[in-house]
Amino acid sequence: MKKRMTTVLRELMAQDKIIVHPGIHDAISAQLAENAGFPMVALGGTALGLQLGFGEPRLCLEDLLTVCRYITAAIDVPLKVDAGPGFGDTVQIQRTIRELERAGVASCHLEDCVFPHRATHCIGVDPLIDPDEMCEKIKVAAAARNDKDFVIVARTNSMKEFGFEEGVRRINMYLDAGADAAYVFPNNMEEAERAPKLVNGPCCFNNSEGGTMPNLTVEQAQNFGYKFITYPGMSITLMGIALKKGFDYLMANGQTDFDVNAGGDIINLMRKFGGTPEMCDLELAKDAREAARKNK
Repeated sequence: MKKRMTTVLRELMAQDKIIVHPGIHDAISAQLAENAGFPMVALGGTALGLQLGFGEPRLCLEDLLTVCRYITAAIDVPLKVDAGPGFGDTVQIQRTIRELERAGVASCHLEDCVFPHRATHCIGVDPLIDPDEMCEKIKVAAAARNDKDFVIVARTNSMKEFGFEEGVRRINMYLDAGADAAYVFPNNMEEAERAPKLVNGPCCFNNSEGGTMPNLTVEQAQNFGYKFITYPGMSITLMGIALKKGFDYLMANGQTDFDVNAGGDIINLMRKFGGTPEMCDLELAKDAREAARKNK
């Protein structure tokens, strides 16, 4: 019997080594990450909002669930998702957790920002809720699980405005309330090194493209004591860079500049992910049966 992805994630967390997981934004980027050998993938709110064309603050739960269903149907590694402030208060968070479980998600992070999600989050202005209120949301989320292996990650965005010590205090409150892991945002390298030693649970480090936080290598993060390291904007950023370059070149030169053979190779790989060889076999088998009947 196939293991649940929540159980797979718990087993990964029980190992000594750090869990490196890139950010993805759709099923094909998730398949490419799995094909590269990553044991887990992450769907960030910014990546999802950009992929859908209207930005993270306008996302609703159904937007997230729809994309999650496509992704989890396409891969055999755990998916962690950004559930932001949980799409509401305690009543809404209860549904959020249960629907994510039904969609095949293995983990989500919940953050202590206000709901609705503010667009100013993208420029570093991120109003927060009271930590006691966040603890209630975490308690409800933990109790809402039908699958106790589902991993709830608490995130605090408080270190930038209120300081490192306050961020550590808050995240430890959230772990005491029932979160399984912690997502922290240190302001500098010294804080990045200290955080896992002061946080009372597994820590996730965020390597953010274009962000203000320090970036760590996998080796640094492991040596500091982080259990997870993630790159939330990786796939959407690489896609944007590649497409802009390609489209600009075509517009300027009237032809493409990529290797035709390399292009064919990646298309064939993605067709394999999508089940094209299997579909061809089914169609050819049907054609053979119909030809045999006509020849009788």
